Amino acid sequence: MQIAGLLSATPLRRNDAEILLAALLGKERTFVLAHPEYALRDDQQERWKTWEGRRLRHEPIVYITGEKEFYGRTFSVDPRVLVPRPATESLVDVALAWLHEPTDTVVPIDAGIVAMSRILRHEPTSAVVDVGTGSGAIAVTLALEMPDLTVIATDVSRGALDVAERNAERHGVRDRIAFLHGPCLEPLRDFRNSFLLVSNPPYVRSDRVLPRDIIEYEPHDAIFAGLDGMDIIRPLVRQAQENPACCGIVIECEEEQMKLIDGLLAFL
Repeated sequence: MQIAGLLSATPLRRNDAEILLAALLGKERTFVLAHPEYALRDDQQERWKTWEGRRLRHEPIVYITGEKEFYGRTFSVDPRVLVPRPATESLVDVALAWLHEPTDTVVPIDAGIVAMSRILRHEPTSAVVDVGTGSGAIAVTLALEMPDLTVIATDVSRGALDVAERNAERHGVRDRIAFLHGPCLEPLRDFRNSFLLVSNPPYVRSDRVLPRDIIEYEPHDAIFAGLDGMDIIRPLVRQAQENPACCGIVIECEEEQMKLIDGLLAFL
């Protein structure tokens, strides 16, 4: 079957079909648009049927293709990790800016979502701890953007750490990132160097209704965090404030949660 016939016959949305087909062929999407006469091999047609069926069942495209672009680079992803969102690229920007010049700031990165930074201690730091690293997109990106940076990535999921390590190897920074298993900052009990905490933690309220491709496929423990979405952020902020080596925090959260975080910092 030719590309034109496949695209006209599929019940998938045109955008989804073009992205999947480009990935299946190992081509850019522009190739799909420019070569409607291209004929798929029999094995490619069989694979397409499988992929088409998975997408019709609302499985995220990135889990089907196994890859996601983040900060101009390609990362491996699978259902063990949350899909990296474009908005989180701005969290990396805020972290990089803080490392060059520590400051308290709030940057809107999506509808009702912000990346916030806060100074906890005025000390020089050349280390970052990425809590809840997931696919490792944040940790790997920071390591690549700042070659002299010490990077530690933690997660409660060993499966997620496997994915993150694979991405570190893929981008040539496996020897520059320490991957530690455990919640929040608990794996850092013996770490004494000054560091910046960076995190895109679970922060969605447990009663929030989300699209099917998220709720049915992405790991819930990387999304939901209690009735107010603060079940992970609260202990994380407390541990950051109590850790004498933590000089600052950069966190992705809902805009209304920012006030709760500031309240925690003021109370602590």
